[in-house]
Amino acid sequence: MGIGVGLSVANSTKTDRRMIQLGQTANMSPAQNEDMRKEIFRVSKSYGNDPDSILGGAEALLAGGLSPKAAKSSIDAIGQASALRNADPTILAGAGMAAKEACGLHGHPATLKAGSNAGLIHYHRPLLSKQRGRRGAVIHA
Repeated sequence: MGIGVGLSVANSTKTDRRMIQLGQTANMSPAQNEDMRKEIFRVSKSYGNDPDSILGGAEALLAGGLSPKAAKSSIDAIGQASALRNADPTILAGAGMAAKEACGLHGHPATLKAGSNAGLIHYHRPLLSKQRGRRGAVIHA
């Protein structure tokens, strides 16, 4: 067995351990954990992200208090933003959670909308919205 294959197996084992811990920490059912794993690998493959980085983003979302369902639906937007701007998914997730708290936003980072009169940020999903001809967040004055 070559060095590359050995490293790949070691990384896969580490990812498996992190997925198990994620499921236990977030009180996810085995089916939810498997759905999350599939979404992480789908996003990684679709946008060319490292699966461990996307997993880090999911961990940050769940640690921030999102439900597994909300975190899973946010992973796609984080993967797109990460690929588009070469940003760390964990930092993107943390920034989304911080914005949610600071501005009193409702929902999850992929579909944040300002509550009541806050009117500060409307984060469009998908990030590559053709309707607006812009990428990412649209800031309203």
